[in-house]
Amino acid sequence: MKKIWIGGVIATATLSIGIVSGCSNSSLVIPYTSQLSDVRTDITKNNISSAEKVLQNPASKGGAQQNLYLSELARTQQFGYQYSDSMQNYALVEQIIYNQNMAAQVQLSQVTNSALSLFTNDNIQNYQLPGYEQILVYNYQALNYLFSNNLSGALVEARRADDAQEFQAQMNAKQHQAYEQAKQQQNFNIQADDYKKRYASMIEAAKEVPNSYQNPYTFYVTGMIFELQGDYTDALIDYKSALAIDPSNTYIQQKVMDMQYKNGSTSALNASQKAFGLTYQVQVSGSGQLVVLYEQNFVPMKTSINLPIVVNNVLHNISLPIYAGPFPPITPLTLTNNTTGQSMGQTQTIVSVQALAAKALDEQMPMIMLRSVLRFITQQATTQAVNNQSPLAGLALNIFNVVTSDADLRSWVTLPNNAQISNQYMSSGNYMYQLSSSYGISGNIPVNIVAGHTTILWVMQVGGQFYTRAITY
Repeated sequence: MKKIWIGGVIATATLSIGIVSGCSNSSLVIPYTSQLSDVRTDITKNNISSAEKVLQNPASKGGAQQNLYLSELARTQQFGYQYSDSMQNYALVEQIIYNQNMAAQVQLSQVTNSALSLFTNDNIQNYQLPGYEQILVYNYQALNYLFSNNLSGALVEARRADDAQEFQAQMNAKQHQAYEQAKQQQNFNIQADDYKKRYASMIEAAKEVPNSYQNPYTFYVTGMIFELQGDYTDALIDYKSALAIDPSNTYIQQKVMDMQYKNGSTSALNASQKAFGLTYQVQVSGSGQLVVLYEQNFVPMKTSINLPIVVNNVLHNISLPIYAGPFPPITPLTLTNNTTGQSMGQTQTIVSVQALAAKALDEQMPMIMLRSVLRFITQQATTQAVNNQSPLAGLALNIFNVVTSDADLRSWVTLPNNAQISNQYMSSGNYMYQLSSSYGISGNIPVNIVAGHTTILWVMQVGGQFYTRAITY
């Protein structure tokens, strides 16, 4: 069959059929959200082994979204307390992140130059974890080490997480610049009013966070790790970074004052008390610290919509991803001392992961739409040229274009909807807690508080299912 070159793209019927036939393990034929629905259901039902089986095969095969399957598998194994297995899979993801980030710095300047990327759907392209997902990889790897009683390993991941947040801030600025440069070379117009109307719920959710690449939960976790190591200076830096994003969180305020006190920064402590409207309470002798990390439900999945775009003065519809809402409410976790019946307080939200996801997609949309428009133009020109040479080949290419027109719905869907925290000093002793939220009530959770030490209670709740683990340092 004759090969026809249009704008550097080889267009043949055999190419289109070959690409489709090679995508049985990708999200091109079966949307990624459909593939992962059963995994989320299994986790909700505490059927972790079944969820693992769904993920292990695609995670081991490589391919365009191996990093995503590995992330889902590592996260699923954390629900099953399989920290060693989870650690190994996150390590593989970290290596892929490193390789992709190094390549991305070069590719940003070539956004319109990849012929195959203009001809094929985003679902076929290698999935690159957006900034907020990358940062959470390091966050959860640090927790793996922490709950494996490996503080030195957790410290390594804490520093990587801090570096990742700085790197993503730099990349975000470069991506915006690359989009503006590429857009100036093209003749198309996004219907801004229609976009704002169709994406109103997502845009509103995205307003909850200043950007998608700074995560106060990760800053809090890394601050806690530095504190456990006795590095109160670095702990203070990360707690302050968390507070800058979430300034009204009283638990973060307390940790900032704790570090200022332990660093002997009397003037800074006095200033913080005045700014926060709080009186700092020195830890009582014989008491220990309880830190609660509470993660609630699952982050929303993407869906798709058709959005009108004008290309060369002609109106067309393109399929685009969206977080459509409605977004579930975030409710606190209440801790109750089952022995006394006394409430031990509630958690406070430190990050809305659904807001980070919405913000990330909102930040990515200009580039996604640009690629969609360029792909549409390339496909139209290629199909016309092929059809002129061979109607049969043109028909095959038209079928390929229809099959590959769906929006890319891939994202890390076993992440929590949100994360919450609490920290308090308590008298040493063995406690039995009950945990409750609007989504369910737990059974008895044993917690041991040791004088002069910190006990971390990690709670993951999906629906009415609680996954809990405590460790003392």
